[in-house]
Amino acid sequence: MIQFFWAILPLATLIILMAGFKKPTYLSAPIALLTGLTSVYFWGMPLNWIGGALAKGFLITTEILFIVLGAIFLLEVLQRSGAFEPIKNAVERLSPDRRIQAIIVGWLFVSFIEGAAGFGTPAMLAVPLLMILGFPPLISVIICLIGDSTAVTFGAVGVPISIGIAEGVTPAQAIVLGAGFVNTVAGLTASFHLLLGALVPLAMVVVLTLSAEGSIKKGLAIWPYALMAGLVFTIPYFLVAVFLGPEFPSIVGGLVGLIIILPLTKVGFLVPKEKWRFPSESKPETTASSFGFGKLARAFIPYFLIITLLVLSRINFLGLAEFLKQGSLVFGNLFNTGLNHTFDIFYSPGFFFILVTFLAFKFYGLGLKSAGRSFFKALKKISYPAIGLVAVITLVQILIFSANNDMGRAGIPIYLSQLLAINGFLWFFISPLVGLFGSFLAGSSTVSNLLLSAFQVETAMSLGLSPILILSLQAVGSAIGNMVAIHNILAALAVAGLSRSENQVIKKNLPIAFIYVLLAGLLAIFYSFYLIAGS
Repeated sequence: MIQFFWAILPLATLIILMAGFKKPTYLSAPIALLTGLTSVYFWGMPLNWIGGALAKGFLITTEILFIVLGAIFLLEVLQRSGAFEPIKNAVERLSPDRRIQAIIVGWLFVSFIEGAAGFGTPAMLAVPLLMILGFPPLISVIICLIGDSTAVTFGAVGVPISIGIAEGVTPAQAIVLGAGFVNTVAGLTASFHLLLGALVPLAMVVVLTLSAEGSIKKGLAIWPYALMAGLVFTIPYFLVAVFLGPEFPSIVGGLVGLIIILPLTKVGFLVPKEKWRFPSESKPETTASSFGFGKLARAFIPYFLIITLLVLSRINFLGLAEFLKQGSLVFGNLFNTGLNHTFDIFYSPGFFFILVTFLAFKFYGLGLKSAGRSFFKALKKISYPAIGLVAVITLVQILIFSANNDMGRAGIPIYLSQLLAINGFLWFFISPLVGLFGSFLAGSSTVSNLLLSAFQVETAMSLGLSPILILSLQAVGSAIGNMVAIHNILAALAVAGLSRSENQVIKKNLPIAFIYVLLAGLLAIFYSFYLIAGS
């Protein structure tokens, strides 16, 4: 009983303070971190390991804040330049319907960026775009986090699978799974998303209209268009995963989806006649044609540069990644634990944001004084979120590394997951929840897979279930956990200039995430009986 108390104490503290007392993360997370330090000390974690985990958490947070700061800095510069007005006019001209705009930006654009860069970058780009279009900041964050889900499985050029799953299992388990198990897991995981991911755009617009005016019906009214938008992404996504592997499904799915959906939207295919707007908005202007292609291209140049740099730097055979990583900062053997951390400054999306920002204020003719004001405004915006991020991520790190203890105990996340290890087909439902739990804590599908894949395989074998199928459910759950991952929420809120809104985001997104993983469990039972068992 005492072991369970120390394991659950930091998480219970965080949940009670945030959900029960409605305290913002910058207050609740530091308190949870203090209880976490107490827990791991009584768990038997040596002081040097506690110090090493704290140091690693601080370094990870620094990388994230580097990205967030770059994204906000660019946003401030573009706002001062007036570059966003042509973008707003172009999307309005394509369709003034806010539901369609949310799907194009929050689903297809976000999925493409997730495939190229991942690690929180999609929200940094898409949340400002929605805000520029006139979406309320909080709704922009909620929509983008729901949309940034299916693509996460193959985000950052497939890292959650090619590293998270591949390196998350033990060498002995890898032998049992077989030489090609990573590609098999990739294809099977994509098959879950093929159907379930196609429903995400509809879920987004239902949450959108429900949040804006309390109407589910107006969100459901666009279901033919939303389903089409889902399928134009998930079909190429699935095919690439099955035939080419885990590196490019999300990039290809997002790009192909945009290429298909934009002209279809322009000609009105499956576009509802009634154009839904926010209740506070007047009807859209019908004369949004006073801009030319040149102004629109000029406005999109910074985003085009960022996307191009991100994609080029993530394509292995070009060798650009190796070149950029030569300037990395390496922190070795933290507190004599053997823990290392590498900060790839010039490979980080944050570097590309800042580089493009400096180019932008030159390109748009902004002076150094104006750029300086933008930078300090960006710093001010990340101050409160930074406190929450440092506390949350360092808490996660000490929990992850609590496996290094003098008591011979499993790490706290594994211990808590093992409590859920029940017999029978119920594990098909518990397994993706475990993956979701890992992402909720770590804020990363890759980390969740690294942390929990070996446990998932071990449990599957002990229950007589297919370990490949269970690993696929882990990958599904860890991707969907991106909707409610605390540090992703904090980073997105920071870009939107919000604080004290974490509970509202979780409240809106958690039901969607739970429904997704529940349906994945039902599909897994079908696969087990009719596909895998019959193969």
